[in-house]
Amino acid sequence: MHISDQYVAALDVGTTKIKCHLVDYSGSIAHSAEASVELIYSESGCVEINPQSIWIACCDVIRSVTKGSGIGFQNINCLGLTCQRCTFVTWNKTTGIPYHRLITWKDRRASSMVNSLNGSYLTKALKLSAKVLYYLTRYHKFLTASGFKFENIHVVVKLMWVLKEYPQILADAKKGEVAFGTLDSWLLYKFHNKMHITDYSSASATAMFDPFLMTWMYPVLKILGIPDSILPELCDSSGTHFEDISPSLFGVPIPIRASIADQPASMFGSYCLKEGSVKLTLGTGAFLNLNSGKALPRFVYGFSPIVAWKIGNKVTYAGECSAPDLGTVIDWAISAGLCTDVNDCTEKATLVPDCDGVFFIPAFSGLRTPVDCATASTGFIGIKSSTQIPHMLRAVLESLAFIAASLFEAYARLYEKPANEIRVDGGVAKNDFILQKLSNITGARVVRYTNVERTSLGAAYLAGIANGFWSDVNEIAERAGPETAFTPDVNYVARDRKVFSQWKEVVPSFCK
Repeated sequence: MHISDQYVAALDVGTTKIKCHLVDYSGSIAHSAEASVELIYSESGCVEINPQSIWIACCDVIRSVTKGSGIGFQNINCLGLTCQRCTFVTWNKTTGIPYHRLITWKDRRASSMVNSLNGSYLTKALKLSAKVLYYLTRYHKFLTASGFKFENIHVVVKLMWVLKEYPQILADAKKGEVAFGTLDSWLLYKFHNKMHITDYSSASATAMFDPFLMTWMYPVLKILGIPDSILPELCDSSGTHFEDISPSLFGVPIPIRASIADQPASMFGSYCLKEGSVKLTLGTGAFLNLNSGKALPRFVYGFSPIVAWKIGNKVTYAGECSAPDLGTVIDWAISAGLCTDVNDCTEKATLVPDCDGVFFIPAFSGLRTPVDCATASTGFIGIKSSTQIPHMLRAVLESLAFIAASLFEAYARLYEKPANEIRVDGGVAKNDFILQKLSNITGARVVRYTNVERTSLGAAYLAGIANGFWSDVNEIAERAGPETAFTPDVNYVARDRKVFSQWKEVVPSFCK
């Protein structure tokens, strides 16, 4: 079959959407299909997904993109998978039946356990020991450990909660019958009905992984009561080791050639391949990543070291800081009746020249940057009799630019010469108003590709290169589509930076 008749499929399983794209030889998305992810809010702080439902939805969306495009499964050269991180489940290795629902990265059920662990004598002793060891050895690993702090997003704490609340899981684990996995691991298991693996990028976000030794933190996990037997095998982010999807699903075997976490996939899809390059995903949440090359970046609160990808003997590291609420804020504004859709939100917000002293703090899932406050509240401040809906909507949109700018500030504090260019992707990156504010505040050139689905493209590129569809990423980059660049507007820089400073001053008022 001629290469022009073949496509690389990208299965992108996000927090609110599942997307499947067919990427052609030019590196562009030719056909797409999507489905919604049903989030289950079962108790205060609990955010879950039915594991069987999301598996069926993934298969359906793959069938949908082929049916809608008229392209047969035999025309799919290979598939790349990318998933939301820190969403996990445990299942029985014999029956394949999950013990509970998928617990998502937005879930906060283990908040009290997080606080307890951070305040425990054990954690304090470990951090003090790490400080001493760093002073004696100057080994970067100990400096990182000395600044570590448990957070709600970390899988390790919620897994401890699961093992405590479901004693049957621990009992079965002692018999070697339990498998633990993040969402990628669960889907790979279902595609093959046998594999129990995860790639390094997904593992590195769990707080259960040692990026210096590139392995699970077995001694620490033992102390925390997590059995080694439940952990998946670690593997490279792309390659033939993922094998083929069972032909019983789609009639033909489809090679899986990549599985990578969403934010590293976005880095790869945005061509952030050189050390020092920066990308910012503006989607359900906001995630800023710095390519740090062969070296792990320093750990400070709000900026964490992760594995971006491992291919063969080469490991690429990255630094990351994030905010949990971004796209969810616009969804809230729509559901609250402030606007009818995203375009209406922007149109109304730009009817007024400023917010008339109104500020909005987006903290439905707490705040991480610019302050560490898991219990922060969402709300407006500064509303008065002259306040109109356009003022409120402008405050909402400006708050999203402020959150993004806060992430850049967290990164810039670590480097004397921060990057002068930020590559952005994600649904919220389609908003020109937010990107211009971001450029004005940071002073950086903000670059957006015409197609903002860089996470999906990153997974497709990795898979296609591994399967010989493309020779390397440079071949794809040469054909990259047009981009839009936002540079600081000198007429508004001073004003926007002043309002940003005022917003940061009111943020602590929303922390409990």
